[in-house]
Amino acid sequence: MSKLPLKGVVIGFDDFDANNAGAARVCVVRRDAVVAQFTLADAPPELLAALSSDKKTSAVTAAPHPSATISLPLENPQLAPAKFARILPRLLDAHLPIPVAECSLSCIDYDGAYMAYVTRNSDLQSRLTSLSESGIDPVRILPLAHCVWELALDEYEVAEHPLAIAITGESQTLIVAGAGDAPETQVICKTDPAEIAARVRLAFMNAERTGKPASPLLVAAGARASVAAEAFKSAFPGAQIVIPDSPEFFAAKALALDNPERPTSGNKLFRDPNLRTGAFAHKSAKDPAARLFTFTSAALLIFAAALFAVSYHKLASVKRMEQQSAAELKAAVNTTAGYNVTSRGQRAVDDAKTAAPSRIDPAIESYRLDSVANTLDATMRFCDEHGIKLKSLSIAAGGVCASGESPDAQAPAALAKLLSDIGFAAQLAEPPKQSPAAPTTFQFMIVPLK
Repeated sequence: MSKLPLKGVVIGFDDFDANNAGAARVCVVRRDAVVAQFTLADAPPELLAALSSDKKTSAVTAAPHPSATISLPLENPQLAPAKFARILPRLLDAHLPIPVAECSLSCIDYDGAYMAYVTRNSDLQSRLTSLSESGIDPVRILPLAHCVWELALDEYEVAEHPLAIAITGESQTLIVAGAGDAPETQVICKTDPAEIAARVRLAFMNAERTGKPASPLLVAAGARASVAAEAFKSAFPGAQIVIPDSPEFFAAKALALDNPERPTSGNKLFRDPNLRTGAFAHKSAKDPAARLFTFTSAALLIFAAALFAVSYHKLASVKRMEQQSAAELKAAVNTTAGYNVTSRGQRAVDDAKTAAPSRIDPAIESYRLDSVANTLDATMRFCDEHGIKLKSLSIAAGGVCASGESPDAQAPAALAKLLSDIGFAAQLAEPPKQSPAAPTTFQFMIVPLK
């Protein structure tokens, strides 16, 4: 076998279901074209070396096991992307079984439909350790459901059809389903025709496909793609069923072809699905940051030297400013106290603050003390009248933060308006959502957004 050229390639590594008698597979891609495909056992030596190489001739992408990844569809918050990114952890905290601080996450904008992918840090660390023991050091860890969905959109005409993808392993099957540009659900089941058929029917039953025809496009891939194809035929007679070329390498190819820089109508801030970030970032991703730090430090040293030279000549001006500031402080202290304060420094400030309350209108002081109590009383009366159950409430000068459940979708907006009319910055972070546990109630969050 001739030597495999690996400079400038991306290697997708897929071991889904490998622990249950499946085979781990790798797909080598250069410029969005497949160069080679191998099972790990049959891979040439240079490819095995590249899977753990720290040289920048190639990049390895892998996925956490789908069972260790949670996908959460999010409604478009109608906020600026930067502001939505700031409140995203708080939104996810309400839906996750563990604190978001213990998770790694990515959020993808599928042309206005958002999907968050979350994995526990402990699961991500375990995954990286397991790969390292096998001699594999992936640069990027990507959600498998996202990658296979993107590859299916690229390779097939799905604009007018709901879409389901089945990645079948020897004993397990990953099903990703949805409509339009965004996936709506992912589920893992046994590799059994009846089980796959039932899961796909359920996925399309729960999906919202307004205006979409009933006949879906079904992609059967993986080591046992024929089992998925058989299940699709029984579940949706007459539906369009596609088995890709080299179906067993479909997942590895999807991982290798993922590119967050590809043109998209979605926001660039929410295009990179990489879960290996922060403390888990690959060393090749840290190197550019280290070079930037060195360059920035050198630039700051040069700037500091120039600033020192200028400051030397400005010393006299600074002294004058200091004297002026002292005079202004003395005037402010005297104004606050209402008389000429003879003490100096912090003692003068303390004396002025002690004297100030005697000069404050009692009506103003009474309003200051009563405003929080009045706001709390008005809030609780409103909640009792409208059947709202508050889970948290925080009243501060900067605004009001609150969360809870309402029997209807209109009451939270009315509560936010009530708080705003009282004089506190308050509005809904997003439209109220039906509670998964109790469909007759709506969850909401009020934040002091400006």
